[in-house]
Order: sequence, then structure tokens, then C-alpha cells
Amino acid sequence: KAARDFSAGDDGMRAFRQLYAASRLLRKTIALQTALELVDEAKKGMDAALDVSVVTTAVQADEFRSLRAEAIASGNIPDIADAPRSALSSIMRGRIDDLTGWILFNQDKYPVAIEHLKRATTTLPNGTPAWRNAVWHLGVAYEQTGRNDVALENYILSYNAGPRDPIRRSVIEKLYRKVNGSVDGLEDKVGPPVSTGTAGVATKA
Repeated sequence: KAARDFSAGDDGMRAFRQLYAASRLLRKTIALQTALELVDEAKKGMDAALDVSVVTTAVQADEFRSLRAEAIASGNIPDIADAPRSALSSIMRGRIDDLTGWILFNQDKYPVAIEHLKRATTTLPNGTPAWRNAVWHLGVAYEQTGRNDVALENYILSYNAGPRDPIRRSVIEKLYRKVNGSVDGLEDKVGPPVSTGTAGVATKA
């Protein structure tokens, strides 16, 4: 009910509120059907969402969270250049597919989840945080369905495209050992182990 109330309205920002509410329900793995419905509804409001004046910030809210917090704390307004509509559309559509796929994965609907996650990885701009998460999610889905070789490829692709996360590296090392029988050659693919970092791993609850 709180998610529905939060995402109510008929303004251009509604789709962003729906996606935010769905992502928070998914993070807690509660009311997943409601989360899925919110994502489906947000998809229908994409055109209006892409016309709002703050669309660049709204589409990439999670990426800009730290930047905005730091700027506000210092009494400034973050200087964020407007991004092309086509790029923002790709990010939004990709996130919708990633959210949809991850919700379906958590509902044990693996084949259709993989379809959405694969589409997300090809829609999202390569190397962006959203793309890295979608690629990682796809790896988790492949591992869950026994396709360990493909899962490992996706894990490594996601890991190498962003900050070195020790938790994710440990996931890669474990699966690499399972696939190859040892960790020989792993450092050539992902570098040495790291001892610091705060990023979490998105796995099935």
C-alpha cells in the first residue's frame, strides 16, 4: 500500500516513482507481484517521463546520488549536463527489463527472467553501473540454472567494468574453482584479490 500510495498520480515523474518503489520492494524481496505491476505500469509512462525537465537526473538518480549529496552538503547545486534523449531512453528501457528480469528470477521464473536480463544487457549503455548490474544479474540467473561457464563469463565481464568489489570477486573465485578445478589463471582475468570495498552482491534472497 505504501508503494502504491507513493507512486500514485498522473504527472510525468510518476514512472520514476513507480520504478523506485518497485526497486525497493525487490530489494526487500516483498510484494514482488506488486513490484512487477509497478514496473509494467512505468513502462507505459515512459514517453511522459522522458519529457520532464529533470529527466537526466531522474533517469540516473542512483548514479548521481553521491554526487548530489556531496554538492548539497557543500551548499552547491550539482552541475549535470543534459544527456541525449536516445541515451536516456536506452537506460530507462534497460532498467525496466533488468528490474522485470530480477523480479521474475526471485519468483523462480528463470527462463523468462533470463530473456529480460539478456535484453537489458544489450539495451543499457555498455559499462554503465546499470549495465554492470544487469550483466551480474544475468550471471546469477545462469548459475542458478546450471550454466556455470556462461555465468562465469558474465560475472567477469561485470566485475572488470567497474570498481573492484571483494565480495563479487569471491563469488567469481568460487565459481571459477568449480568450473576449472583450481584458481590457476584467475588473476589474469580479474586481477589479484582486493581487501577493501563496500559494494554488495545482488543474489537471490
